[in-house]
Parts: sequence; structure tokens; C-alpha cells
Amino acid sequence: MSWILAALRRVGLAPSASALPPPELVALSLAGVSAGAIVGARFAGQPSLLRRLGRRQLALAILAAGTTVLLPMVGPGAALLLAATALGIGAVSQVLHQRPGALLLGAAGATLSLGGPALWTWGARAVSWTAAAGMALTGVAALTAAGPSTTRPDRPPETFALALPPLVGGALVGAWATLAARLLEPYTGGSIHARAMLAFFVLLALAAGLGAIPPWRHPGPPLLLLASVGAIASLALYGQLDRIVPEAARRLGGIASWPRALALMAAESVVLLAPVLVPLAGALARPVRRGASGLGWLALGALAATLGTPHLITVLGAPASLGSWIVATLIFAAGTAAVRLAGTGRAVAVALALALLIPTAWLARATSAHAPFDERYGPLLYFMESGTHAVLVTDDPEQGRLLRTSDGRSLGGVGTDPEDRTDAQIPMLLHPSVRRVLLLGFGVGNAASSVLAHPIERLDVVDPTGVAAAVAGFFDESNLDVLTDDRLTLHAGDPWAFLRRTGDAWDVVQLTVDCLENGAACLPTRDRLELVRRHLRPGGVVSLRLNVGRASMEEIRSVLATMAAVFPFLTVWDGPLGYTWVINGSEVQRAPDPRRRRALLGDPDVEAELAALDLDDPRVLRSHFVRGTAGARALARGAPVITTNLPRVDQAAARSADTFFGLGSAAADTGLADLTAAGGRENVGLARLLEKLQRTRGLKEPAAYPGGIP
Repeated sequence: MSWILAALRRVGLAPSASALPPPELVALSLAGVSAGAIVGARFAGQPSLLRRLGRRQLALAILAAGTTVLLPMVGPGAALLLAATALGIGAVSQVLHQRPGALLLGAAGATLSLGGPALWTWGARAVSWTAAAGMALTGVAALTAAGPSTTRPDRPPETFALALPPLVGGALVGAWATLAARLLEPYTGGSIHARAMLAFFVLLALAAGLGAIPPWRHPGPPLLLLASVGAIASLALYGQLDRIVPEAARRLGGIASWPRALALMAAESVVLLAPVLVPLAGALARPVRRGASGLGWLALGALAATLGTPHLITVLGAPASLGSWIVATLIFAAGTAAVRLAGTGRAVAVALALALLIPTAWLARATSAHAPFDERYGPLLYFMESGTHAVLVTDDPEQGRLLRTSDGRSLGGVGTDPEDRTDAQIPMLLHPSVRRVLLLGFGVGNAASSVLAHPIERLDVVDPTGVAAAVAGFFDESNLDVLTDDRLTLHAGDPWAFLRRTGDAWDVVQLTVDCLENGAACLPTRDRLELVRRHLRPGGVVSLRLNVGRASMEEIRSVLATMAAVFPFLTVWDGPLGYTWVINGSEVQRAPDPRRRRALLGDPDVEAELAALDLDDPRVLRSHFVRGTAGARALARGAPVITTNLPRVDQAAARSADTFFGLGSAAADTGLADLTAAGGRENVGLARLLEKLQRTRGLKEPAAYPGGIP
């Protein structure tokens, strides 16, 4: 487990702050584990348990070490190597199928410890080698302790009837874990710590259920009914969490410290997971242990559900998907009772399963997918739900229309228009002749609209959310119907995968969403910035945005250090309200050119855009200047560079008081931000933002501006 977590991080696929793990990443390891366990069970005449374990661990260590060497060479194509190594892990798990609880307990421990803090302190490369060495030592120890080679007696082949219960049960496990992540995200945030906490309790609940076989003869039907009752209770709670979670935070004495925030995340995870997964895993204990490939079929079912449930949520919404899960579990319980039980026991179990369908149908119909959001923001103008997040458009009386994610973070809106446009204009004014521009992120289209005021030939926009076309019309007031401009080409998907595929180059590349608080898709690692640099035309400029109001000084310095490690020349500017920094990097020195500005003002569209932002006045432009190359490098001196191997900044950002421990913010309006200050002081988000801005204003070096950028 530690090796898989480290390998995923090294190829830039692991989740980061405020981002949920894509189902494909979970499926990758599940596919290998299931295939390894199922295929491994087909070999007959194997030697003793310890000898089998020793040989497979040594083979796995060699495979893991080889893959560790090859990962940097193949990049995202490492999926095949990861699957191959997971296949080896599955073969080992087949040997240990009689102890599934212990196996999952080890995975849970790795998720919370070695796979988490060790990645941030040692680095992913060191964790990979440590895990490979651990596999080798385990193999040597097992071979040393093994007795003489013996042949396993022949056993009848496993039938599909034996595989069906763990296969269906695994699908229920994977579906519930996906549903739980989706239900909790508006209340825990999507930080890497919240995701690790959820994964830990999923594995812990499965270990608890699989680790002990209940004493009665046929435990499956009653435990499946108990899991269904737990899920019905979760469905009933779904619409009440906006009141329950803040009350739970108050009972903890507020969440003014990181341990209390962690305790709140743990409590939410346990309440939602334990009543369902522990009895569900207990019902599967006998079927999983009965055959050597039982654990493999369990993983295969979880694989199918992990891939399928997000699509189900997209179509039905979270409450209806949860109701569908309960119905499937009740049908499974009734079928199991019909096969395993007899007489009165069968009749009672089937009757209870059918009776529980009534409250399930009523709750699923009565519970709205909008429930967590209606109370916070009022009626929603737009709501799109997927398995990993929700995207919604709200109409706030004070802030106007905003595009939000399911944890409340704002991706832009009518009220952010001046900030978005100013941030977009600064790199455009630094380059002497812009023809082609790339925006990594669409937001609501304000930045794209501002860029298109210039007489450029082409604008490419990569939208990682995939909803740009659907939501842009809600913000025509600010984006000026930007998608109708023929010069704009919209691409949906991962921006970094787009850059790896394309052979195009641009004069200006802008990361138009905050580079820290929007997750793995935006994290500015040195590897990614070098990828962007390779797609610059001669003299090009790369620009990224950083919300200094939500970043600690250590994180600000790390972002600057990373830019300085890739680009020899830097300039730093702030937006109209001061809470964003625009950090520009280039291969050649770039500074505002008075001749270039005068030429731009000759274009009526550019003149109107700059005048609306007061940027036609050189004194206003100068007021946005923060630091040049020398000043930026001085501020960054000694700070760690952000790399895929050692991404300390994403775990630090999610546990900082500046980000409200990943639980919310003044903009998120989750009802928890005010609880992050001692004594529950009101408007703590705004107060903390103003304090931070006061500190960052002191970092400006206006004297460095005259005579060009140093």
C-alpha cells in the first residue's frame, strides 16, 4: 500500500489539497490486486505457505524496485507498471487470504502513516525504495522460517457460485466508499487529510468486519440487513448535516487547532462508514475466506463499483444513488436468506428486507441533492453533480452570481470580474507582441474575455471542471458572451495531460485559478512548470495566480522558489484588492514597455478594457508591482521547491489556520469558518484575511520599479 501511494504521487496522480482522488486511481490498484489474487489461486501443487509467501515477496520486491527506476522515464504511462506491481501484491494477498482482516489493517496503517506523513518528510522516491526493501526483507524472512517444501493437496475448482457473494459484496463496499466521499465532501472539504482519513476508516471498517467470523452459522442475511439499516440512517442524516456538523464542532469546543479539525473529520467518517461497512464486511467474511480467490473477487467487485458509481451519481444524484445502494443491499440480503436460511428464519429475513424498501423509497424521494447547499446559498441557478464533486451557480445578494464547488470554494463570478481581468492583463502587458495565449482554467470566463480584448490570433482554454460551456451563460454580464468568439478554442480535461499531448506553443500561458487551493490539477510543481516552459514561444511568459490571503508565508515562499528554479526572470504583481498575487516567469527579462502600452491604447477594444481597469494610467499599473527578480529570489531564499517527489506544500496548505484546516473559509460559507477561532469569534474569515493582507502589503518593493524591473 505504501508503495502504491508513493508511486501514484511520483507520476503526479495522487490527490492534493482540495481534490478528491479520481476513481481511476483507486481502480488501478484494485485491478491488480483482484487479478493477482484470482490468477494466483489457480496454481496447484504450491509449497508451504511461508515458502510461497517468501518467493512472491522477493519477486514483488524486484518488480517494485524496477518500476521505481522506470517511473520517471514513462510519466503518466506508468499506469501499466503500477498495475503490474499491484498484480504482484495481489498474488501475495492470495497467499494470505485466510487473514483478510490483518491484510487490510496493514493497508489502513500505511494509508494513515507511511503513505501520508512519510511522503511529506522523506519524499515519494524514498518511500518507494523503503517499501521495496521491506518486501525483500519479508521474503527473506519467510524463506528462512519456511519448513521443507510440501505439496498442497488437490481441491475442487472454485465455482462461480463461490465467487458471486464476494463479487457482489465488493461492489457494495466500493459503491458505499464512493458515496461516503461524495456525501462528506461539503463538510470536510476535499483536502488530502480528509481523503486519507476517509480511506483509513474504510480499510479499518473492512478489517474489523473481515477479521472476525460471527459465531452463528449463517451470519450473512442479518448483517446485510443491519448494514442496510445503517445506510437508511445515513440517508436520513444527509439533509440534516448542515445543522449537525456545526453543532458537533461546537461540542468539540470549536476547531481552533489542527487536532480538533482532525477529530471532526474522524468523527464524520466514523459515523458515516462504520454502521455500514463493518456489518457488510462481517457478512462477507465467510465467503471471502472460503476460496483462495475470495479476496480477489471482493476487489474486482469494488473495482467495478468504484468506476460505475460516479456515473450513477451524475445521473441520479447522491440521495437517489444512496437509495439505489440500499435497495441493492436489501435484494442481496433477501437472496442470501433465500439460499442460506430455511423455514421461519428465511421468511423473517425476506419480510424485513421487503419492509425496509418502504422507508428507503420515501427518504430517497424526500431528500434533495441540493439539501446541503440550499440552506447556505438559497435557490441554485445551476447544479451539476458527479461522483467526485458538485458544481453549482449561486446568486448571492452581496457577491452576485458565483460558481462554486461542493465544498463552497468560489471559482469566480460577477463580483470577481475586476480581479480576474486585472490578473489576466498583467502578463499581456509584459509581452511585447502577443499572438497566441493559453489559459489553464476557465472559471466563469472573465479572464478569457479580458484576454480577447487584445488583437490576438488564438486563445486556447483548458477547462479541468468540464462545465465551462454549461455555466458560461450565467455570467454573460461579466464575461461578455466569451464563448461566441471564434478565436477561442475550449478543451475539457486535465491541463497537464493536454500539454503532454500537444505540440503547440504560446506567447503567454496563464494558470487562471489559484495554484494552491484548487488541488492537484493546479499544484505548481517544478516538473509541471518545466512542461509549460517547453511550450513557450521565444520570449514567452508564464503567469500563475496565488491567493496570498489563504496561503501561509512558507507556502508563498515555496511557490516563488519553484518559479525561480525554472525561470531566470520573475516579476510579482498584486490585484486590485490585494488578495491575489500574479507571479510571472520568463526566459528573458520582461517589463512594462511605455511604447507597447501606447500602441495598445491605439486599439479601441484594448483601450476600453485597460480604461475600465484603470490600467491605462501608468501610475495605477505601478501600484500593482510587488517585486522583481532580485526581490522575489530574496524572499524565496531557503524555501523548499515544490516537486512531485516532495510536495510538502499541499499537505501544509490543508492543515493551516490560513485555510481553516481545509474545512472552509469566509468564501466557502460552510458555517465552520467562524469556529476556527478561539471563542467562536464571528467573521473570523474576513478578519484573518485582512490581517494577512496587511502583512503581504509590507512585502511590496515599489522602489524597485523605476528604471525597469531588476
